[in-house]
Amino acid sequence: MNRPLSLKNSPFFLEASLSRFFYVAIYHPYFLNDFYLQ
Repeated sequence: MNRPLSLKNSPFFLEASLSRFFYVAIYHPYFLNDFYLQ
């Protein structure tokens, strides 16, 4: 019963971590630019 649950939840976890990674990768340079421009 534990294996299907982990298989069912792992794609959502992977998708969430990937979206978080892309969010940081896309918006971090803008924040860095704002920090250096000030």
